[in-house]
Amino acid sequence: MRFVKDLTKKFHEMAHVRTNINLEDVLNKIIQETKKTKKEIQQRIDKKKEDLGGLITDEGAACIVAKELGVEIFEPITYKRKRVQIKDITVGMNSISVIGRVQTIFQLRDFTRKNGQKGLVQKFILIDQTGQIPVVLWNDQTNVFSEKKIDMNDIVELKNTFAKDGFNNQLELSLGRSGLIEVNPKDINSSEFENLSTTAPMTKINQLQVPMWNVNLIGKIQWKSDITTFSKQDGEGRVASLNIFDETGTLRVALWDSHAAFAETVNINDIVKIIDGYTRQGRDNPIELHVGERSQIFKEAGTILDLPDANESSRPTNEIKIEELTPQSKNVKIIGVITEKDEPREVKFNDGTTHRVCDVLISDETGSVSLSIWDDEIEKIEKEKTYCIENGYISVFRSKMKLNTGKFGIIKKIDTIIKKVNRKNNLSEQELEVSRKFLSDITENETVEIFGTIISIPEQKPLYDSCPTCFKKVNPIGDTWNCERCGSVSAPVPRMLWSFILDDGTENIRVTVIGKVAEELLGMTTSDVVKMIEEVLIEHYPITSKSKELVGKPIIVKGNVRLNGFSSKLQLMANSTLFPNSREELTRILTRVEGTI
Repeated sequence: MRFVKDLTKKFHEMAHVRTNINLEDVLNKIIQETKKTKKEIQQRIDKKKEDLGGLITDEGAACIVAKELGVEIFEPITYKRKRVQIKDITVGMNSISVIGRVQTIFQLRDFTRKNGQKGLVQKFILIDQTGQIPVVLWNDQTNVFSEKKIDMNDIVELKNTFAKDGFNNQLELSLGRSGLIEVNPKDINSSEFENLSTTAPMTKINQLQVPMWNVNLIGKIQWKSDITTFSKQDGEGRVASLNIFDETGTLRVALWDSHAAFAETVNINDIVKIIDGYTRQGRDNPIELHVGERSQIFKEAGTILDLPDANESSRPTNEIKIEELTPQSKNVKIIGVITEKDEPREVKFNDGTTHRVCDVLISDETGSVSLSIWDDEIEKIEKEKTYCIENGYISVFRSKMKLNTGKFGIIKKIDTIIKKVNRKNNLSEQELEVSRKFLSDITENETVEIFGTIISIPEQKPLYDSCPTCFKKVNPIGDTWNCERCGSVSAPVPRMLWSFILDDGTENIRVTVIGKVAEELLGMTTSDVVKMIEEVLIEHYPITSKSKELVGKPIIVKGNVRLNGFSSKLQLMANSTLFPNSREELTRILTRVEGTI
């Protein structure tokens, strides 16, 4: 066994070690709460690492020791909250209080739900000394602006609010049923908010993060697109895009609705200024800047930037054959024949808009791949004709690849003749192999298998109120519930969702389990959890009652790596979990180590 530990240690030393947990902070907290000596605690940590065969970092072992001694390292996610700063807000927090200055107020918007019921929504941006976050108000809640005469630059306190994933998975706040907004609360020091400007300074491209609002930026146009029209709930939408650059980098800019026409008034190498833009995570990973209803964009004729000129071919496009596509492919150019075309179907987006999508099969001499065509483009696509896809990218769903154009891609008919196509090598029918990786080696948007140890399970409510149709989270609006995809919901259904911290000896990561995967790992059905909460009246009790059984256990997790747009940290969305077989894992470790010698 000592030999295996030595080999394992050697193999782990080959990986680049990173962690989000500070060992000294954990030690100090244990010492402070238990009054034990640092030497005694370190001995416990060393013993824990030895017990787990070395397959855990010092930080991970320290977290397990802390749990055994009754010391909570990770901030509990419970319904009992006091005032918090914006930087500390995470998805799932509820009944919290937040104080900040109103930076931007967006226009009141009406919408129609799927059942025909009308609704109102209004958003504003709240800032404090630590960050900024959008706040969304629904229906009667929007009256607060007229009743309390809230204006930009006012200091407000949001009471009984909750945090959730909003549009494009961006963190946002909403008021609960008993939530309220207090203007200029008396028990705070208003001087703390005096230096929070309502106007953002000029930003360089390499300074952009997700999410950011009120972004002001100047750049030179590298490339521009045509205007694309699409159907949305309140009529027709329009979008165009620019690639702009400055001395620090290149950026894609989306021009929405009335701003789309701006793309027709400018040329390559024109200088543009954007006021009050906002960032979003792009489909192919890079940050995008969006120009929406409260944004402005100008051509800066008198401004000169010390930058090289661009040309029409500046836009990065990689022309490849279909057989060369990989799960990481992006900005690709594909030429192929449409060999199959399915019937269109309707889908509803998170913003409430309804779209049509049609799956086609595009083929060249080397292979075939499924391609999604959207809205007005569907009728333009003909079978047995040749098309060129520019700025395409690959997405992976259920371990299978699909080609996409997205809102910035282009598909156009061309005269190129492909005499013979290969439909047998269909990439979208081939299930991708999930590789075992170390956490230090994972990247965003890949599907991986991780073997590690559960080092902590933050205190949390393991249920959320979901839509009975699409299972997305629903929010209370008056006496009813609202699903952003399906509209009004009279009776939501509870669904299990919780998370834990996984450590594999190279790094640690937050893992989220949902639905059946969450039930199987917790060893309880959703009905069991509901019943337990009703009996003890403590929302997080099902998690705390099971955490002692799970913390310190080795586990294999298969799932998708995602980037949390608010925290900018990777997280793992589990598709399955499995407690490992010791003999199989020993064989795997020996095989991998021998391969490196």
